[in-house]
Amino acid sequence: MICVNEQTLSMITLFFSAFFIIMLLGVQSQLVKNKEVLPSFCTALMVGSLQLFLYKATPNAGLGESMCYVIGGALGLVSSIYVHNLWLKLTGQTEK
Repeated sequence: MICVNEQTLSMITLFFSAFFIIMLLGVQSQLVKNKEVLPSFCTALMVGSLQLFLYKATPNAGLGESMCYVIGGALGLVSSIYVHNLWLKLTGQTEK
């Protein structure tokens, strides 16, 4: 069994929350550009929910947590490109 201390858990939580917030914002940007209203609305709800969670989770974030947040966000943005391309393939759309 793996034991994880509170700081490590906080770093993991911040990494993934930043990853998904920024990834969803990147996907949402493409959806808005393509005038896809319902998917844009849904991603906005997810972004808002994750941001609320993030604000609750970071009142005492230190350097390690901040670095995890920054790295998670950067990787999330790159991932949004691939997620949007996958969305286009799954829905049979082309880039507008």
